[in-house]
Amino acid sequence: TKNCVGQYDYLSSPFHLRIHVDDNLVKTVKSVLRSNEHHLKMEIWDEYWRKETCRIESNKVVYGGTSSTDQSHPQQEGNEGQQRKEQITDSRSAYDTIRSLDYIAGFHPDQATEAAIDLAIFLKIPWAVVPCCVFP
Repeated sequence: TKNCVGQYDYLSSPFHLRIHVDDNLVKTVKSVLRSNEHHLKMEIWDEYWRKETCRIESNKVVYGGTSSTDQSHPQQEGNEGQQRKEQITDSRSAYDTIRSLDYIAGFHPDQATEAAIDLAIFLKIPWAVVPCCVFP
């Protein structure tokens, strides 16, 4: 697309978090954002992030169609286990990303539906849920 001065805007790949949206995430975000002490706030978040990162990386199931490592050239020497460059792995970057969300969209969220809605309501941002299958 062209911007207002006639130059082309090129879209870059968005950054993403490999994270389970669950009650634990919502509880942690609420605790952190309600805390008045910055140091305590960051300790709570850092501990949550450390545990969650271990949990996600130890799970061999691929969530959301992406894996935590770059599979674009798996047979290339030295590429095994290399983190995707657009994946956020730093706890502070993850915290800042969650704090700056403008919108939460749950595509086929299954068990994460309620937590995604709760997080959006707590953050006072718009949300949408697109279910996979609807059974009568």
